[in-house]
Amino acid sequence: MDKLHIGLWLAEHLDTVIGFVLLLGACLMLPKSVRWYVFTGGAALLLMNLWQVARAREKLKKLDSERSALQEQLSGLKDASEQLKQRNQELEKQSAELEQQRQALLQRQQDLASGDAALQQQQEDINRQVNNHAEQRNALQDENQRVLDALAKLKQLEATSQL
Repeated sequence: MDKLHIGLWLAEHLDTVIGFVLLLGACLMLPKSVRWYVFTGGAALLLMNLWQVARAREKLKKLDSERSALQEQLSGLKDASEQLKQRNQELEKQSAELEQQRQALLQRQQDLASGDAALQQQQEDINRQVNNHAEQRNALQDENQRVLDALAKLKQLEATSQL
């Protein structure tokens, strides 16, 4: 296992190892009076390069994990958006059905109003039903508006998360 780690490290830092070998070779060809200056400067540059590469890899791993988290969040937002769209369609369908029922009740109310005074009780019942349906429709419209607002917020979050 250690040989594998050493091999991977050498593969990742082959440029630094080659640079160090070339630095040693160049230093051996130089006169002794400047050899240590060149070796010290070259080693410092190689170590600084090694440090920069290590920092860049750390940042890359961190950014990669952030990207993965954002992708998961985006997936969750897309699922929530689809659910809200389906709920919105259901609410719109219910609202349309209630509106049709309300129109039918209004028509029936008009028919009863033109009729006889003995039908007054039925008319009051219908009025209550119309009011109940109107309240239900208003409640559904309010819920529909909340769903649309939530959908807009999700789309906004989705747009910002894609940036």
